Amino acid sequence: MCGGEADHLAKIRAIIRYNPRGLSISEIARKAHLNRNSVAKYLQVLLASGEAELRTIGAARVYTPSRRLPLSSLLEYSNDLIVVLDRDGTVIQVNTPFLAFSGLSRDEIPGAGPPDLPLLSAPALRAALADPPAEEIVIPEVAWENGAVFRAKILPTRFEDGGHGTTVILEEITGEKRAWKTRTILASIVESTDDAIIGKDLDGTIISWNRAAEALYGYTAEEMVGQSLDRIVPPDLAAEVAAITEEVRQGRPVRHIETTRVRRDGRRVAVALTVSPIRGEDGAVIGASTIARDVTALKRVEAEKERHLKNMAFLSRTATAFVRMDDDDLYGYIAEKTRELVPGALVAITSYDPVNNTLTAEEVAASPHDLEVMAGYLRTSPIGITVPFLDEYRDTFKEPGLAPGPPLYTILMHTVPEETCRRIEEDLGLNGSFYAPIISNRRFLGSVLIILKKGTVVEDPALIETFIDGAAVAIHRRTAFQILKRGEKQAKELLNATHDLAILTDAGGRVLDLNEEAARFLGRSEEDLIGCSLGEVLPGVEAPAGEAHARFEVSLSGRIFDVSVAAVIDERSSSPRSAVFLRDITAEREAEGQLRRMNRHLAEIIEFLPDATFIIDVDGRVTAWNRAMEDLTGVSKEAMIGKGDYQYAVPFYGERREILIDLIDREGDDLPPYLSIDRARHAVIGGAYCPSIAGGKGAYLWGKATALFDEDGNRVGAIESVRDVTRMVRAEEALKQSQAKYRDLVENANSVILTLDTEGRITFFNRFAEAFFGYTRDEVLGKSVLGLIVPETDSAGRDLRFMIAALCARPDLFGNVENENVTRDGTPVWISWTNRAIYGENGEIVGVNCVGNDISARKRMEEELKAAQQNLEATVCRQTADLIFANTSLREEIGERIRAQEALEKSRNTLWLMLEVIADCIFVAGAGGEVRAVRTQGEVLRGVPVEAILAGALSGERREQVFAEGRPVRQEIRLASFGREIALDTWLIPVPDWDGKGPAIVGVARDVVPDGKKEGD
Repeated sequence: MCGGEADHLAKIRAIIRYNPRGLSISEIARKAHLNRNSVAKYLQVLLASGEAELRTIGAARVYTPSRRLPLSSLLEYSNDLIVVLDRDGTVIQVNTPFLAFSGLSRDEIPGAGPPDLPLLSAPALRAALADPPAEEIVIPEVAWENGAVFRAKILPTRFEDGGHGTTVILEEITGEKRAWKTRTILASIVESTDDAIIGKDLDGTIISWNRAAEALYGYTAEEMVGQSLDRIVPPDLAAEVAAITEEVRQGRPVRHIETTRVRRDGRRVAVALTVSPIRGEDGAVIGASTIARDVTALKRVEAEKERHLKNMAFLSRTATAFVRMDDDDLYGYIAEKTRELVPGALVAITSYDPVNNTLTAEEVAASPHDLEVMAGYLRTSPIGITVPFLDEYRDTFKEPGLAPGPPLYTILMHTVPEETCRRIEEDLGLNGSFYAPIISNRRFLGSVLIILKKGTVVEDPALIETFIDGAAVAIHRRTAFQILKRGEKQAKELLNATHDLAILTDAGGRVLDLNEEAARFLGRSEEDLIGCSLGEVLPGVEAPAGEAHARFEVSLSGRIFDVSVAAVIDERSSSPRSAVFLRDITAEREAEGQLRRMNRHLAEIIEFLPDATFIIDVDGRVTAWNRAMEDLTGVSKEAMIGKGDYQYAVPFYGERREILIDLIDREGDDLPPYLSIDRARHAVIGGAYCPSIAGGKGAYLWGKATALFDEDGNRVGAIESVRDVTRMVRAEEALKQSQAKYRDLVENANSVILTLDTEGRITFFNRFAEAFFGYTRDEVLGKSVLGLIVPETDSAGRDLRFMIAALCARPDLFGNVENENVTRDGTPVWISWTNRAIYGENGEIVGVNCVGNDISARKRMEEELKAAQQNLEATVCRQTADLIFANTSLREEIGERIRAQEALEKSRNTLWLMLEVIADCIFVAGAGGEVRAVRTQGEVLRGVPVEAILAGALSGERREQVFAEGRPVRQEIRLASFGREIALDTWLIPVPDWDGKGPAIVGVARDVVPDGKKEGD
């Protein structure tokens, strides 16, 4: 624009500025002394640059000063980096953020070009700015050398004076780039981890499902995303999931909870869960992240570890007993301990007489009844029976290890008729046998026979073999001792019978005699060794002079021997002699070293046990405090180890006091209060509420304390393991309340509800059924449904016996049936039955649940309809119109009633299915109070042990009242559970004869927390 034009433009700009109300083109041209066309051209420049605005007032068009800020004024309001260039690419303006980033001053900017400025000198920007842009250009990423990343926008620009240029806007996206990279890394970690990671919203809908989750549960991400988490949660753990969701909803994570989930193939898998809240941008909880780890293998390792420790304790006890035991008790001890490893089996221990080639039953461990039956068939006690050792079985019976054994006929070596042996096996219910020879140092000493009864199994053959090996050593020592007692005439046999090195010397230390084992070890004949000096043949072994007995250890030929030297008194000679015995104890020393290593290993195991565990010595001082205990109590092992005087109780109760580990051998009524406590030999198990745990919030803890003994049986301390069972206690309490409500619904249902066993006998009969059929529950329980409420043949001549038999065998084929029944007074009734199978623990059918609704009225209506139809056919010619109308009305009414009846039946069937989870504590006791059967084991009613329920329900006065009145007696009893008193509703029902054992009482105990009240009110 030339100088004259710039002056005209400035004049017009000033005219408009001084006339803010606006001027028309004619008015502006008159004031500027220019023609209208020139003024119109300059006004277009001002409108384009934003310095003027065109407004319409009525019919007039006027130009006013612009109310908008010019572009140059807006640059400083932006946080982006902005650079303005003219048509030639020279920088004419930058904003403050650009100056801050570049480190340049505003004086250095005018006249600079893109190559002179940071960012603009980047290759991508330099190429884009080589020519003025015709339209907007966007460069997604421009990286600078300091690590910053920008998104660039290049805009063509028109200036206030009408000139053209370029504006570059640089938006920093470094943080956005880093966030994207972080999200990518996190997503990769989630997909590659071995732990199953699941994301869900607060409604339980799955929003993410990684590969480890696919491997753990068997479902793909496509199958699970958008589905409910209930798909992998067992129905009985729905309350647990709800509790976890509530914790997360409150913003609290749930860590390290062990539970069970269901795989796609239906198998359950043990998992350890950590559930954390997911928060939105405003900090509110919008979902949960679950990390699941399969702990099935860990559970197996723990079980194997426990089994190994139990086996080691058993072997340690028996090894100590073998050393200390009197020889006369040895065979009986071996038999009883073997039977302890195979409960219910018959165990026989035989000894072998190599001289007579016979086997003698030294001991038979069995019940008195089994011994009496065997003695009756054998006409003598089985203990002491001697049979020849047949050559045909010699090689088989001397094969080392535990193996399946022969039948009784072979065990008795054909000395008892085969038919008699079969009768013994049938009467005692025998089912096979296991056989193990007693061999020590390659010498056959006898055998261990384990004769199995039906239902008994050998669970740990390796433990039995190890025990028998130890028993073989003990029997061998016993045999050697018996040989020693035979006297001097059998000295040579004694020396050759032992597997120790045995040498007899005179007072000068010369060898008088030695056994074969010693000669074999020394590698010389007996004749060559007799007369030699003891120190010559056994360097380091000397018979000490003047001592009656000496014992020490020596090392010979790489083996360790226990040397025992004893004086031998010979009444026929005044010359003293010495007996030198060398026992190879290399294996024992190696075993001791292995035991020490095992003890160190056990210490490491205790440190990393998942349960909180600590150990005290006999003085009550803490000697071990593992990591789990540190996590549970918040007290470090450094602060606790070495402390005594009940200091270990403070983290649990806030004071020094006795806890479970101090009650192992305590008896009496002055014990500290516990929610439950159970005792075993040198062990005590209990549960308690500990107020100081979890930062003072308190928790329910389960613990087991066991005494520790050394190899000599001396008490050296005690160990206690503790587990947090708060969630389990809460869940059990909620479940018991739910069961009580469902139990009332079953009893008060307006449908016939009964249960049959597989023989068609009634095992349950609800109150509505009693009122409907006219029988009391006591009159029908245990009786066949046929001939009682189901006639053998209905009024139509149909035989119902086959239907009942088929129903009990295959309930799934009779889901919904209708048949004729009969009440006590003989009234026939029609019932619509809905039947469901009851399955046992192994999946077999054990009974049928039957829910019935009376449809007699419907049947009568159907008969009436049939008669009406016949009448209609007879009179159709006379009253066709009226009969059609009546028939249509009748059909509609009957249809409505049938649909209403079917809806009622369906709702009752649904109710019955809901009530299948109800369980009471049911028991049978004799007239003297002895318990004959208990249906539910363990703590079934809100933590109350079965023994406490039976003791409260079967008092002497109540039993006398039941038999005196001859009718059921109902009474409410109150018992303690987890520090609270609960009420149980009990029924005692007299039975004239139970299982052929005389009068009995059938009892039922159920929880009766009143509706509307909280537990403990």
